Amino acid sequence: MESYKHKYAKEILKQWIDLDFIRIDLEQMFFMNGLLIFICDLVCYDENGINTIYEVEHKHELDATKLNKMQQYFYYNDIIVNLYEIQAEWIMRQIEKPKKLKYIDFTTK
Repeated sequence: MESYKHKYAKEILKQWIDLDFIRIDLEQMFFMNGLLIFICDLVCYDENGINTIYEVEHKHELDATKLNKMQQYFYYNDIIVNLYEIQAEWIMRQIEKPKKLKYIDFTTK
């Protein structure tokens, strides 16, 4: 079950970045051969499709297993994506929209 802090942090992050993208989906599921492979916290789209993914860290970091699944999926589907991890606690401590996000960059362009 998702914690309130994780859920609220995702909503705040979505508000901060909303104008940067055409569409942002929360908790998007990715399937391969009919099987659920992984779920992403925020998936951001531009005019060309998926552009950026944000994983909001609350109880645990983005682990190597999920990262590997994501990299394989996007490689297999020929999708270049920016992948960032941002801490829910950092988001929740902000009083207003920050000028710059503090995140870990997993992008492999």
